[in-house]
Amino acid sequence: MAKFDGKFLTGVIGPAVFKKYRNMQLVTGKSRLTKEKQTENTHKAATQFGIASTLAEQFRRDATEIITDFYDGTMVYRFRTDVQKALKQAFDA
Repeated sequence: MAKFDGKFLTGVIGPAVFKKYRNMQLVTGKSRLTKEKQTENTHKAATQFGIASTLAEQFRRDATEIITDFYDGTMVYRFRTDVQKALKQAFDA
């Protein structure tokens, strides 16, 4: 159910989601994906991705002083992928 605050709608009406963003009205489609439809393997992969992303971020933050001068934009993704591969091996062992 959506609410009207005098200028903007916020909330859900049918398949549409109404949002206020930077003093503008946004309308987006309601997500069709639900957690009930996730398979066990999908949930496991998503969990491992989240753990790997968090761990890789912490490694990068701890090593900021070392890698600041050598930063390249895609390093974040490559590093997360390597961390994810290492975690997958650890979880499967």
